[in-house]
Amino acid sequence: QSVAYGTNEGLPSSRATSYFWPGAIRDKAGRLFFGMAGGLAVITPGEAMEPQIPPSVVIDRVSVDGRVIASWGADERLSGVPQTASVNLRTSGKNRLRLPPGSSHLELAFTALSFKLPESTLFRCRMLGLNEEWSDVGSQRTISYFNMSPGDYHFQVLARNSDGVWSTYGAVCDFSVMPYFWQTLWFKALGVTGAMTGLWLVTWGMLRSRNRRKLALLEHQQAVERERGRIARDMHDDLGAGLTQISMDVAMLQKPVVTPVIAGEIMKEIDQRARDLVKSLDALVWAVNPKNDTVRAMTAYFADFAQSFLRPAGLVCRLNVASDIPDAPVSAERRHGLYLAFKEALHNVLQHAAATEVLLEIRIDGRALVIVLADNGRGFEAGPVAAGSDGLLNMRTRLNQMGGSCVVESDLGCGTRVTFNFPLKG
Repeated sequence: QSVAYGTNEGLPSSRATSYFWPGAIRDKAGRLFFGMAGGLAVITPGEAMEPQIPPSVVIDRVSVDGRVIASWGADERLSGVPQTASVNLRTSGKNRLRLPPGSSHLELAFTALSFKLPESTLFRCRMLGLNEEWSDVGSQRTISYFNMSPGDYHFQVLARNSDGVWSTYGAVCDFSVMPYFWQTLWFKALGVTGAMTGLWLVTWGMLRSRNRRKLALLEHQQAVERERGRIARDMHDDLGAGLTQISMDVAMLQKPVVTPVIAGEIMKEIDQRARDLVKSLDALVWAVNPKNDTVRAMTAYFADFAQSFLRPAGLVCRLNVASDIPDAPVSAERRHGLYLAFKEALHNVLQHAAATEVLLEIRIDGRALVIVLADNGRGFEAGPVAAGSDGLLNMRTRLNQMGGSCVVESDLGCGTRVTFNFPLKG
């Protein structure tokens, strides 16, 4: 084993002479002679060998951001574990230091208990939890760490004396850097749970919105199919039947047995039936036109239709239409249902009332459209619905299906009053 000597060990100079050879000799007693620049150095090997005692290492103080949080006296300095010991960062220290959250500068001061040339003592350190490798710091007796993450740490320091002997037991210090609440495990778990919940809610909302759109599309398609079916039925029942009857009347006119008087009657029927078909076609076009899907357009059409329907029979139709009718939307299906009930009421006036005057009143009552059709005809006694009175039953059924109501009031000789209560949506 070699030992280094310098001026700290008593040599007059650290430079040997280079003018003579050999530069060193040994005499019979075993002494070594070295020619130095400033004199002669003599070493007796037997006397130079001393017991090599490893230095003891201790930690003096710990500072955080310039403030001392722990310091120890001569009898209580931290030391005493082998450098090869296995360390559990969570349980290694009985007196673990706790650093406050946000600590940016940690400084540890240490020293070695060696009275032989202390200026030649060297140190090495490591911070388990931050790195596993030893770092040589030379003769420096402090070490600093910056911006350490929250967690548990184990600091170790070793020393080497002037004889090159490293300490067997190093000084240690256990401490924990405390986290802010948003750096804790429970907060991160809560954040992950919240993020997953939010992602699930967003996904659920998107799926629900998509399903709603699909459902709305299906409902729209079903409404279109119902409307197409209704139009087909109306065309078959009204236009088809009317055109068939006209065709039969025309064929009847071509028979030779038909007299001029009968032919005239048949021509009147054809003319009247053609007029009815024009009205039915006009009502059909009005029902399918999307421009009429508003309450205001519907009431305007009802007023015109009532006058044109009653005028050929010589009935006077007085109108009392409110000026605050809203431009709210109404579906073609509901609009057509109300139109059929309204048309049935007008038909009853012509067929049964024997009236000379009809009052049509249209107004808004809360969130409902109220249509009143009152005549000055002969009226009838209230009672059970008579056989063959399908018109009144149909009107009530249609309004009930749309969430509304149809009320018929009448007395003998006092006319009849029909009130439609049609709820508005949206």
